[in-house]
Amino acid sequence: MKKKGVMLRSSSAALLISLALSLFSYAGTADEKGYDGLVTGCASSAFFDTQELTRVFGHTYEIKPLMDIEKSVRAAVLAVMNGYSHIMLCLDLSEAAEYEPQLPQSMEELERGGASFEPVGGTIRLNGRGRALDAVERLKEYCDEKGAELTVLMMPLHSSRQDSIKFEDVRDYKRQLSKICDFYDFSYTSASCESGYFYTRDCAGAGICGIILSCLSGEETELFGQNFGVLVTRTNVNEVLKVQQEPVEYDGSLSENIPVLLYHHISESPSGSMEVSPETFERHLLALKDAGYSAVSAKDVLDFVYEGRALPGNPVMVTFDDGYMSNYEYAYPILKELGMKATIFVIGCSLGKDTYKDTEMAITPHFGLDQALEMQGSGVMEIQCHTYDMHGVLDGERPVALIQSDESEEAYMAELRADLEKYGSLGLPEVYALAYPKGQYDDISEKALKDLGIKMTFTTDADFKNTVLAGDESSLRVLCRLTVTENMTEDDVISYISERK
Repeated sequence: MKKKGVMLRSSSAALLISLALSLFSYAGTADEKGYDGLVTGCASSAFFDTQELTRVFGHTYEIKPLMDIEKSVRAAVLAVMNGYSHIMLCLDLSEAAEYEPQLPQSMEELERGGASFEPVGGTIRLNGRGRALDAVERLKEYCDEKGAELTVLMMPLHSSRQDSIKFEDVRDYKRQLSKICDFYDFSYTSASCESGYFYTRDCAGAGICGIILSCLSGEETELFGQNFGVLVTRTNVNEVLKVQQEPVEYDGSLSENIPVLLYHHISESPSGSMEVSPETFERHLLALKDAGYSAVSAKDVLDFVYEGRALPGNPVMVTFDDGYMSNYEYAYPILKELGMKATIFVIGCSLGKDTYKDTEMAITPHFGLDQALEMQGSGVMEIQCHTYDMHGVLDGERPVALIQSDESEEAYMAELRADLEKYGSLGLPEVYALAYPKGQYDDISEKALKDLGIKMTFTTDADFKNTVLAGDESSLRVLCRLTVTENMTEDDVISYISERK
Protein backbone atom coordinates (compact mmCIF):
# COMPACT_ATOMS: atom_id res chain seq x y z
CA MET A 1 0.00 0.00 0.00
CA LYS A 2 1.02 3.60 -0.55
CA LYS A 3 2.33 5.83 2.19
CA LYS A 4 -0.50 7.58 3.92
CA GLY A 5 -1.25 11.08 2.84
CA VAL A 6 0.45 10.72 -0.53
CA MET A 7 -1.50 10.14 -3.72
CA LEU A 8 1.05 9.83 -6.50
CA ARG A 9 0.09 11.24 -9.88
CA SER A 10 0.51 9.11 -12.99
CA SER A 11 3.45 11.30 -13.98
CA SER A 12 5.22 10.38 -10.76
CA ALA A 13 5.57 6.76 -11.70
CA ALA A 14 7.34 7.79 -14.89
CA LEU A 15 9.74 10.15 -13.15
CA LEU A 16 12.54 7.67 -12.62
CA ILE A 17 12.46 6.77 -16.30
CA SER A 18 12.06 10.35 -17.51
CA LEU A 19 14.94 11.65 -15.42
CA ALA A 20 17.25 9.02 -16.89
CA LEU A 21 16.61 10.25 -20.43
CA SER A 22 19.18 12.67 -21.78
CA LEU A 23 17.01 13.72 -24.72
CA PHE A 24 13.75 12.81 -26.36
CA SER A 25 12.08 13.46 -29.68
CA TYR A 26 8.49 14.06 -30.61
CA ALA A 27 6.87 11.40 -32.75
CA GLY A 28 4.19 13.45 -34.46
CA THR A 29 2.50 16.81 -34.28
CA ALA A 30 0.52 18.26 -31.39
CA ASP A 31 -2.75 17.17 -33.00
CA GLU A 32 -1.51 13.60 -33.46
CA LYS A 33 -0.26 13.34 -29.88
CA GLY A 34 -3.27 15.08 -28.33
CA TYR A 35 -1.17 17.71 -26.53
CA ASP A 36 -0.72 21.41 -27.13
CA GLY A 37 1.36 22.22 -24.06
CA LEU A 38 4.67 21.05 -22.61
CA VAL A 39 6.05 21.21 -19.07
CA THR A 40 9.79 20.69 -18.86
CA GLY A 41 12.81 21.65 -16.81
CA CYS A 42 13.79 20.61 -13.28
CA ALA A 43 12.76 17.37 -11.59
CA SER A 44 9.92 18.98 -9.63
CA SER A 45 8.06 19.58 -12.90
CA ALA A 46 7.20 15.85 -12.96
CA PHE A 47 4.72 16.31 -10.14
CA PHE A 48 2.28 18.74 -11.70
CA ASP A 49 -1.20 17.31 -12.13
CA THR A 50 -2.07 17.44 -15.83
CA GLN A 51 -5.77 17.96 -15.14
CA GLU A 52 -4.97 20.95 -12.93
CA LEU A 53 -2.60 22.30 -15.57
CA THR A 54 -5.46 22.17 -18.07
CA ARG A 55 -7.79 23.92 -15.62
CA VAL A 56 -5.31 26.75 -15.04
CA PHE A 57 -3.91 27.26 -18.55
CA GLY A 58 -6.51 25.70 -20.84
CA HIS A 59 -4.12 23.38 -22.70
CA THR A 60 -3.47 19.64 -22.62
CA TYR A 61 0.01 18.90 -21.32
CA GLU A 62 2.87 16.53 -21.79
CA ILE A 63 5.35 16.51 -18.89
CA LYS A 64 9.00 15.83 -19.57
CA PRO A 65 11.45 16.64 -16.76
CA LEU A 66 14.92 16.88 -18.25
CA MET A 67 16.92 18.97 -15.72
CA ASP A 68 19.69 19.97 -18.10
CA ILE A 69 18.73 23.42 -19.32
CA GLU A 70 20.06 22.97 -22.86
CA LYS A 71 18.10 19.74 -23.29
CA SER A 72 14.97 21.25 -21.75
CA VAL A 73 15.12 24.21 -24.11
CA ARG A 74 15.76 21.98 -27.10
CA ALA A 75 12.75 19.85 -26.14
CA ALA A 76 10.62 22.99 -25.82
CA VAL A 77 11.73 24.27 -29.23
CA LEU A 78 10.89 20.91 -30.80
CA ALA A 79 7.48 21.05 -29.14
CA VAL A 80 6.74 24.49 -30.56
CA MET A 81 7.91 23.31 -33.99
CA ASN A 82 5.32 20.53 -33.73
CA GLY A 83 2.47 22.86 -32.88
CA TYR A 84 2.53 23.15 -29.09
CA SER A 85 1.24 26.59 -28.14
CA HIS A 86 2.23 26.78 -24.46
CA ILE A 87 5.56 25.96 -22.81
CA MET A 88 6.05 25.93 -19.05
CA LEU A 89 9.76 25.98 -18.18
CA CYS A 90 10.57 25.09 -14.57
CA LEU A 91 13.86 26.34 -13.14
CA ASP A 92 15.21 25.80 -9.62
CA LEU A 93 18.78 27.25 -9.68
CA SER A 94 20.30 23.81 -10.30
CA GLU A 95 20.41 24.59 -14.03
CA ALA A 96 22.86 27.41 -13.20
CA ALA A 97 24.80 25.62 -10.46
CA GLU A 98 27.87 23.44 -10.05
CA TYR A 99 26.16 20.59 -8.19
CA GLU A 100 24.20 17.52 -9.23
CA PRO A 101 20.59 17.67 -7.98
CA GLN A 102 19.57 15.01 -5.47
CA LEU A 103 16.81 13.00 -7.16
CA PRO A 104 14.49 10.21 -5.99
CA GLN A 105 16.10 6.83 -6.61
CA SER A 106 13.04 4.62 -6.13
CA MET A 107 9.27 4.64 -5.81
CA GLU A 108 9.78 4.04 -2.09
CA GLU A 109 11.47 7.42 -1.82
CA LEU A 110 8.58 9.06 -3.64
CA GLU A 111 6.09 7.43 -1.31
CA ARG A 112 8.05 8.18 1.83
CA GLY A 113 8.69 11.90 1.32
CA GLY A 114 9.22 14.33 4.14
CA ALA A 115 12.66 13.05 5.09
CA SER A 116 14.96 15.05 7.35
CA PHE A 117 17.45 16.91 5.19
CA GLU A 118 20.73 17.81 6.82
CA PRO A 119 22.43 21.14 5.96
CA VAL A 120 24.67 21.07 2.89
CA GLY A 121 28.31 21.70 3.69
CA GLY A 122 30.14 24.52 1.93
CA THR A 123 28.93 27.26 -0.39
CA ILE A 124 27.46 26.55 -3.80
CA ARG A 125 28.14 28.95 -6.68
CA LEU A 126 25.95 29.54 -9.70
CA ASN A 127 28.86 29.48 -12.10
CA GLY A 128 26.68 28.21 -14.93
CA ARG A 129 24.18 31.04 -14.84
CA GLY A 130 25.45 32.61 -18.08
CA ARG A 131 24.82 29.37 -19.97
CA ALA A 132 21.37 29.00 -18.38
CA LEU A 133 20.38 32.58 -19.19
CA ASP A 134 21.48 32.19 -22.80
CA ALA A 135 19.32 29.06 -23.14
CA VAL A 136 16.24 30.76 -21.67
CA GLU A 137 16.75 33.78 -23.91
CA ARG A 138 16.90 31.60 -27.03
CA LEU A 139 13.68 29.88 -26.00
CA LYS A 140 11.93 33.18 -25.27
CA GLU A 141 12.90 34.59 -28.67
CA TYR A 142 11.73 31.44 -30.45
CA CYS A 143 8.39 31.36 -28.64
CA ASP A 144 7.80 35.03 -29.43
CA GLU A 145 8.65 34.42 -33.08
CA LYS A 146 6.25 31.48 -33.37
CA GLY A 147 3.47 32.98 -31.23
CA ALA A 148 3.76 30.39 -28.47
CA GLU A 149 3.18 31.36 -24.85
CA LEU A 150 6.08 30.84 -22.42
CA THR A 151 5.59 30.63 -18.65
CA VAL A 152 8.74 30.47 -16.54
CA LEU A 153 8.65 29.31 -12.92
CA MET A 154 11.38 29.35 -10.28
CA MET A 155 10.51 26.23 -8.29
CA PRO A 156 11.15 25.68 -4.56
CA LEU A 157 14.26 24.02 -3.20
CA HIS A 158 14.41 22.75 0.35
CA SER A 159 16.05 25.31 2.63
CA SER A 160 18.98 22.94 3.27
CA ARG A 161 19.92 23.48 -0.39
CA GLN A 162 18.66 27.03 -0.82
CA ASP A 163 20.67 28.33 2.15
CA SER A 164 23.88 26.83 0.80
CA ILE A 165 23.78 28.80 -2.48
CA LYS A 166 25.66 32.10 -2.52
CA PHE A 167 23.00 34.80 -2.43
CA GLU A 168 25.01 37.24 -4.53
CA ASP A 169 24.90 34.67 -7.34
CA VAL A 170 21.17 34.15 -6.87
CA ARG A 171 20.59 37.90 -6.94
CA ASP A 172 22.55 38.34 -10.15
CA TYR A 173 20.85 35.35 -11.80
CA LYS A 174 17.34 36.57 -11.02
CA ARG A 175 18.12 40.12 -12.09
CA GLN A 176 19.42 38.93 -15.43
CA LEU A 177 16.51 36.49 -15.87
CA SER A 178 14.00 39.31 -15.27
CA LYS A 179 15.52 41.20 -18.21
CA ILE A 180 14.75 38.24 -20.49
CA CYS A 181 11.24 37.46 -19.30
CA ASP A 182 8.87 37.81 -16.38
CA PHE A 183 8.90 34.75 -14.14
CA TYR A 184 6.96 33.45 -11.14
CA ASP A 185 9.25 32.97 -8.16
CA PHE A 186 8.23 30.25 -5.68
CA SER A 187 11.73 29.76 -4.29
CA TYR A 188 11.60 32.10 -1.29
CA THR A 189 8.89 30.84 1.04
CA SER A 190 8.38 29.14 4.40
CA ALA A 191 7.30 26.05 2.43
CA SER A 192 10.98 25.54 1.61
CA CYS A 193 11.62 24.95 5.31
CA GLU A 194 9.04 22.15 5.58
CA SER A 195 10.51 18.83 4.45
CA GLY A 196 7.05 17.29 4.02
CA TYR A 197 6.63 19.20 0.76
CA PHE A 198 9.76 17.57 -0.74
CA TYR A 199 10.81 14.13 -1.97
CA THR A 200 14.47 15.16 -1.87
CA ARG A 201 16.12 18.48 -1.03
CA ASP A 202 16.11 19.27 -4.79
CA CYS A 203 12.73 17.83 -5.74
CA ALA A 204 9.48 19.41 -4.59
CA GLY A 205 6.47 17.10 -4.44
CA ALA A 206 2.93 16.95 -5.77
CA GLY A 207 1.49 18.88 -2.84
CA ILE A 208 3.50 22.04 -3.38
CA CYS A 209 3.00 21.75 -7.14
CA GLY A 210 -0.74 21.80 -6.54
CA ILE A 211 -0.42 24.92 -4.41
CA ILE A 212 1.65 26.58 -7.14
CA LEU A 213 -1.06 25.89 -9.71
CA SER A 214 -3.70 27.32 -7.36
CA CYS A 215 -1.66 30.51 -7.12
CA LEU A 216 -1.24 30.69 -10.89
CA SER A 217 -5.01 30.35 -11.28
CA GLY A 218 -5.50 33.47 -9.16
CA GLU A 219 -6.54 31.77 -5.93
CA GLU A 220 -5.04 33.66 -3.01
CA THR A 221 -3.12 31.91 -0.26
CA GLU A 222 -1.69 33.39 2.92
CA LEU A 223 -0.22 30.10 4.09
CA PHE A 224 3.33 30.98 3.06
CA GLY A 225 3.22 34.76 3.24
CA GLN A 226 2.54 37.44 0.67
CA ASN A 227 5.71 36.76 -1.33
CA PHE A 228 4.70 33.22 -2.29
CA GLY A 229 4.48 33.05 -6.06
CA VAL A 230 5.50 36.63 -6.69
CA LEU A 231 5.65 37.62 -10.37
CA VAL A 232 9.14 39.00 -10.89
CA THR A 233 9.61 41.63 -13.59
CA ARG A 234 12.45 43.93 -14.51
CA THR A 235 10.65 46.75 -12.65
CA ASN A 236 10.13 44.95 -9.30
CA VAL A 237 13.10 42.56 -9.20
CA ASN A 238 15.21 44.71 -6.87
CA GLU A 239 12.31 45.06 -4.42
CA VAL A 240 11.74 41.29 -4.47
CA LEU A 241 15.42 40.53 -3.95
CA LYS A 242 15.63 42.97 -1.05
CA VAL A 243 13.03 40.85 0.76
CA GLN A 244 14.70 37.58 -0.24
CA GLN A 245 18.08 38.48 1.22
CA GLU A 246 16.57 38.07 4.70
CA PRO A 247 16.28 34.53 6.16
CA VAL A 248 12.85 32.92 6.07
CA GLU A 249 11.26 32.63 9.50
CA TYR A 250 9.52 29.31 10.06
CA ASP A 251 7.82 28.09 13.22
CA GLY A 252 6.90 24.58 12.06
CA SER A 253 3.23 25.48 11.70
CA LEU A 254 2.77 24.10 8.17
CA SER A 255 2.64 20.41 9.12
CA GLU A 256 1.05 18.19 11.75
CA ASN A 257 1.40 14.48 12.44
CA ILE A 258 -2.06 13.19 13.35
CA PRO A 259 -2.39 9.59 14.61
CA VAL A 260 -5.90 8.16 14.25
CA LEU A 261 -7.58 5.54 16.44
CA LEU A 262 -10.40 3.35 15.09
CA TYR A 263 -13.16 1.89 17.27
CA HIS A 264 -16.32 0.05 16.26
CA HIS A 265 -18.89 -1.35 18.71
CA ILE A 266 -18.88 -0.47 22.42
CA SER A 267 -20.20 -3.48 24.34
CA GLU A 268 -20.72 -4.31 28.01
CA SER A 269 -19.55 -7.82 27.15
CA PRO A 270 -17.02 -7.44 24.34
CA SER A 271 -16.43 -10.65 22.42
CA GLY A 272 -15.40 -9.78 18.88
CA SER A 273 -12.05 -8.44 17.74
CA MET A 274 -13.60 -5.05 17.05
CA GLU A 275 -15.50 -4.53 20.30
CA VAL A 276 -14.38 -2.70 23.43
CA SER A 277 -16.10 -2.14 26.75
CA PRO A 278 -17.18 1.33 27.90
CA GLU A 279 -14.63 1.09 30.73
CA THR A 280 -11.77 0.33 28.31
CA PHE A 281 -12.83 3.14 25.99
CA GLU A 282 -12.92 5.61 28.86
CA ARG A 283 -9.50 4.48 30.14
CA HIS A 284 -8.03 5.01 26.68
CA LEU A 285 -9.44 8.51 26.44
CA LEU A 286 -8.29 9.44 29.94
CA ALA A 287 -4.80 8.22 29.09
CA LEU A 288 -4.80 10.40 25.96
CA LYS A 289 -5.94 13.42 27.91
CA ASP A 290 -3.46 12.87 30.75
CA ALA A 291 -0.64 12.53 28.19
CA GLY A 292 -1.50 15.95 26.75
CA TYR A 293 -3.18 14.88 23.51
CA SER A 294 -6.09 16.82 22.00
CA ALA A 295 -8.86 14.98 20.15
CA VAL A 296 -9.78 16.79 16.92
CA SER A 297 -12.43 16.21 14.28
CA ALA A 298 -12.03 15.58 10.57
CA LYS A 299 -13.32 19.11 9.97
CA ASP A 300 -10.62 20.53 12.23
CA VAL A 301 -7.96 18.78 10.15
CA LEU A 302 -9.65 19.85 6.92
CA ASP A 303 -9.62 23.49 8.03
CA PHE A 304 -5.93 23.25 8.89
CA VAL A 305 -5.05 22.04 5.38
CA TYR A 306 -7.42 24.24 3.38
CA GLU A 307 -7.40 27.41 5.46
CA GLY A 308 -4.33 27.19 7.65
CA ARG A 309 -6.36 27.24 10.88
CA ALA A 310 -4.16 26.15 13.76
CA LEU A 311 -4.85 22.84 15.49
CA PRO A 312 -4.55 22.40 19.25
CA GLY A 313 -1.33 20.95 20.62
CA ASN A 314 -0.66 17.24 20.05
CA PRO A 315 -3.71 16.53 17.90
CA VAL A 316 -5.08 13.01 17.50
CA MET A 317 -8.29 11.68 15.97
CA VAL A 318 -10.72 9.22 17.54
CA THR A 319 -12.94 7.55 14.94
CA PHE A 320 -15.73 4.96 14.79
CA ASP A 321 -16.84 2.88 11.80
CA ASP A 322 -20.34 1.68 10.92
CA GLY A 323 -22.59 3.78 13.20
CA TYR A 324 -23.65 1.47 16.03
CA MET A 325 -26.22 2.53 18.62
CA SER A 326 -23.55 1.87 21.24
CA ASN A 327 -21.61 4.86 19.91
CA TYR A 328 -24.54 7.02 20.94
CA GLU A 329 -25.31 5.23 24.19
CA TYR A 330 -21.76 4.87 25.56
CA ALA A 331 -19.10 6.70 23.58
CA TYR A 332 -21.01 9.96 23.14
CA PRO A 333 -21.56 10.67 26.87
CA ILE A 334 -17.99 9.66 27.75
CA LEU A 335 -16.55 11.99 25.12
CA LYS A 336 -18.87 14.79 26.21
CA GLU A 337 -17.87 14.42 29.86
CA LEU A 338 -14.16 14.48 28.99
CA GLY A 339 -14.50 17.41 26.58
CA MET A 340 -13.17 15.39 23.63
CA LYS A 341 -14.23 14.86 20.02
CA ALA A 342 -14.70 11.90 17.70
CA THR A 343 -15.79 11.19 14.11
CA ILE A 344 -18.25 8.41 13.19
CA PHE A 345 -18.27 6.98 9.66
CA VAL A 346 -21.82 5.76 9.08
CA ILE A 347 -23.06 3.00 6.76
CA GLY A 348 -26.00 4.77 5.16
CA CYS A 349 -28.23 1.76 4.44
CA SER A 350 -27.94 0.63 8.09
CA LEU A 351 -28.96 3.98 9.60
CA GLY A 352 -31.51 3.26 12.34
CA LYS A 353 -31.64 -0.46 11.48
CA ASP A 354 -31.33 -3.65 13.56
CA THR A 355 -31.74 -6.05 10.63
CA TYR A 356 -29.66 -6.34 7.48
CA LYS A 357 -31.11 -4.48 4.50
CA ASP A 358 -34.09 -6.19 2.85
CA THR A 359 -33.74 -9.24 5.12
CA GLU A 360 -34.81 -10.47 8.53
CA MET A 361 -31.17 -11.14 9.47
CA ALA A 362 -30.42 -9.51 12.82
CA ILE A 363 -27.47 -7.11 13.05
CA THR A 364 -26.00 -5.04 15.85
CA PRO A 365 -28.39 -2.06 16.15
CA HIS A 366 -27.35 1.20 14.49
CA PHE A 367 -28.36 4.67 15.64
CA GLY A 368 -30.88 6.64 13.61
CA LEU A 369 -31.07 10.08 12.03
CA ASP A 370 -32.25 11.86 15.17
CA GLN A 371 -29.34 10.55 17.23
CA ALA A 372 -26.90 11.35 14.42
CA LEU A 373 -28.07 14.96 14.19
CA GLU A 374 -28.01 15.33 17.98
CA MET A 375 -24.39 14.17 18.15
CA GLN A 376 -23.40 16.35 15.20
CA GLY A 377 -25.07 19.39 16.72
CA SER A 378 -23.27 18.90 20.02
CA GLY A 379 -19.84 19.40 18.44
CA VAL A 380 -18.74 16.18 20.16
CA MET A 381 -19.44 13.50 17.55
CA GLU A 382 -18.98 14.37 13.88
CA ILE A 383 -20.93 12.28 11.34
CA GLN A 384 -19.25 11.30 8.07
CA CYS A 385 -19.52 8.57 5.42
CA HIS A 386 -18.71 4.86 5.28
CA THR A 387 -20.60 4.65 1.94
CA TYR A 388 -24.32 4.04 1.64
CA ASP A 389 -24.13 0.41 0.54
CA MET A 390 -20.61 -0.70 -0.43
CA HIS A 391 -20.00 -2.79 2.65
CA GLY A 392 -21.91 -5.90 1.57
CA VAL A 393 -21.64 -9.20 3.42
CA LEU A 394 -23.85 -11.49 1.33
CA ASP A 395 -22.85 -13.30 -1.87
CA GLY A 396 -23.29 -11.16 -4.96
CA GLU A 397 -23.06 -7.85 -3.11
CA ARG A 398 -20.28 -5.34 -3.63
CA PRO A 399 -17.93 -6.20 -0.75
CA VAL A 400 -15.86 -3.00 -0.77
CA ALA A 401 -15.77 0.37 -2.55
CA LEU A 402 -13.38 -0.83 -5.27
CA ILE A 403 -13.87 -1.35 -8.97
CA GLN A 404 -14.87 -4.96 -9.69
CA SER A 405 -13.01 -7.19 -12.15
CA ASP A 406 -15.86 -7.16 -14.70
CA GLU A 407 -16.64 -3.45 -14.36
CA SER A 408 -15.57 -0.54 -16.55
CA GLU A 409 -14.25 2.64 -14.95
CA GLU A 410 -17.28 4.52 -16.29
CA ALA A 411 -19.71 2.04 -14.73
CA TYR A 412 -17.76 2.10 -11.46
CA MET A 413 -17.83 5.88 -11.35
CA ALA A 414 -21.59 5.87 -11.95
CA GLU A 415 -22.08 3.30 -9.18
CA LEU A 416 -19.99 5.29 -6.74
CA ARG A 417 -21.79 8.52 -7.59
CA ALA A 418 -25.17 6.84 -7.11
CA ASP A 419 -24.08 5.43 -3.75
CA LEU A 420 -23.00 8.85 -2.47
CA GLU A 421 -26.21 10.42 -3.76
CA LYS A 422 -28.23 7.86 -1.78
CA TYR A 423 -26.17 8.65 1.29
CA GLY A 424 -26.75 12.35 0.71
CA SER A 425 -30.53 11.84 0.58
CA LEU A 426 -30.62 10.56 4.18
CA GLY A 427 -30.51 14.02 5.74
CA LEU A 428 -27.12 13.48 7.36
CA PRO A 429 -24.51 16.27 7.49
CA GLU A 430 -22.50 17.26 4.41
CA VAL A 431 -19.97 14.64 3.37
CA TYR A 432 -16.32 15.64 3.03
CA ALA A 433 -14.65 12.58 4.58
CA LEU A 434 -15.06 8.88 3.81
CA ALA A 435 -13.68 5.77 5.48
CA TYR A 436 -13.16 2.93 3.03
CA PRO A 437 -15.15 -0.23 3.80
CA LYS A 438 -12.66 -2.77 5.16
CA GLY A 439 -9.99 -0.14 4.56
CA GLN A 440 -9.55 -1.19 0.93
CA TYR A 441 -8.67 1.43 -1.68
CA ASP A 442 -6.68 1.84 -4.89
CA ASP A 443 -5.66 4.60 -7.28
CA ILE A 444 -8.95 4.33 -9.18
CA SER A 445 -11.09 4.73 -6.07
CA GLU A 446 -8.97 7.65 -4.89
CA LYS A 447 -9.31 9.50 -8.17
CA ALA A 448 -13.05 8.77 -8.34
CA LEU A 449 -13.73 10.02 -4.81
CA LYS A 450 -11.63 13.12 -5.37
CA ASP A 451 -13.61 13.88 -8.52
CA LEU A 452 -16.83 13.42 -6.54
CA GLY A 453 -15.75 16.01 -3.97
CA ILE A 454 -14.56 13.78 -1.11
CA LYS A 455 -11.67 15.70 0.46
CA MET A 456 -10.47 13.17 3.06
CA THR A 457 -10.22 9.39 2.95
CA PHE A 458 -9.32 6.89 5.67
CA THR A 459 -8.09 3.32 5.53
CA THR A 460 -7.38 0.65 8.16
CA ASP A 461 -3.66 0.46 7.41
CA ALA A 462 -1.88 1.40 10.65
CA ASP A 463 1.75 1.42 9.58
CA PHE A 464 2.59 5.00 8.63
CA LYS A 465 2.49 8.51 10.00
CA ASN A 466 -0.32 10.80 8.87
CA THR A 467 1.55 13.99 8.05
CA VAL A 468 -0.91 16.65 6.92
CA LEU A 469 0.46 19.77 5.27
CA ALA A 470 -1.12 23.20 5.03
CA GLY A 471 -2.30 23.76 1.47
CA ASP A 472 -1.55 20.18 0.38
CA GLU A 473 -4.90 18.53 -0.37
CA SER A 474 -3.20 15.22 -1.21
CA SER A 475 -1.99 14.90 2.40
CA LEU A 476 -5.60 14.29 3.47
CA ARG A 477 -5.92 11.07 1.51
CA VAL A 478 -5.78 7.44 2.73
CA LEU A 479 -5.01 8.36 6.32
CA CYS A 480 -3.88 5.49 8.54
CA ARG A 481 -5.86 4.25 11.54
CA LEU A 482 -5.09 1.80 14.33
CA THR A 483 -7.98 -0.62 15.00
CA VAL A 484 -8.33 -0.67 18.79
CA THR A 485 -9.33 -3.87 20.57
CA GLU A 486 -10.40 -4.74 24.10
CA ASN A 487 -7.06 -6.31 25.00
CA MET A 488 -5.09 -3.15 24.21
CA THR A 489 -3.91 -1.31 27.30
CA GLU A 490 -3.60 2.42 27.75
CA ASP A 491 0.15 2.02 27.29
CA ASP A 492 -0.43 0.25 23.95
CA VAL A 493 -2.54 3.13 22.67
CA ILE A 494 -0.17 5.84 23.90
CA SER A 495 2.84 3.98 22.49
CA TYR A 496 1.23 3.77 19.02
CA ILE A 497 0.38 7.46 19.04
CA SER A 498 3.74 8.65 20.35
CA GLU A 499 5.59 6.65 17.67
CA ARG A 500 3.60 8.45 14.99
CA LYS A 501 4.06 11.94 16.30
